[in-house]
Parts: sequence; C-alpha cells; structure tokens
Amino acid sequence: MAKQFTLLKEGDRFFYSHGGDVVADPLNDAQVDALMSRRMSDMICDNTYAKMTREDALLAQSPEMCCITEHRKLDLTLFAGPTPTPPAPKGEGKGKGKGKGKGNGSSEESDEESTP
Repeated sequence: MAKQFTLLKEGDRFFYSHGGDVVADPLNDAQVDALMSRRMSDMICDNTYAKMTREDALLAQSPEMCCITEHRKLDLTLFAGPTPTPPAPKGEGKGKGKGKGKGNGSSEESDEESTP
C-alpha cells in the first residue's frame, strides 16, 4: 500500500511538496510545516463526526484520542489570500447557439428572424 501512495504522490505534478518549477504557486515553509505536522487521525477528526479515534489511525494498538480536545487543527489562516478569478469559459457569448439549459426554444431575438 505504501508503494501505491508513493507512486500517486510522485505522479502528481501539482503535489504540494514538489514546489518550485513544477507548481506555479508553491506553498511557503509555514504552510508546508502546518500540513506535515498533521496526522491521519487529525483528518479523521476534522472530516467526520467521530468523537474518538486512534492517535495513529492505522494501528489498532495505538492509544485512543479525543477528537474534541486532542487533535491538531489546521490553521487555515496560513492559506488565506486573494481569491483567484477563474478564467471565462471558452466560447461564451459566441456562436449561433440559443443559450445554455433547457427551454422552449423561443426567444425575443433569433438569428433566423433578424432582418438588416
């Protein structure tokens, strides 16, 4: 299983730890440190309604921990910044289409009915 995770990570050219030339906007050191300090149990606590889990989520013999008081929360303020503006969809507003979605096909303006 470890080999599969390694291959997935190495094959993902945008994986956060690759940084530098590969990723357009790499994470800074504080962001990487915050991510690397997390455990699987922290993510389980953050993303489920579990009240208890194992400290090492993959070991059955690991001591239990309380999700409410003991898990390491991710400081999301480290990742706050300006929200990028998504690019406009290609071809929007061009062509002879009658728009998106379902409708009855009627419109006030139509290419067929227009006269110069």
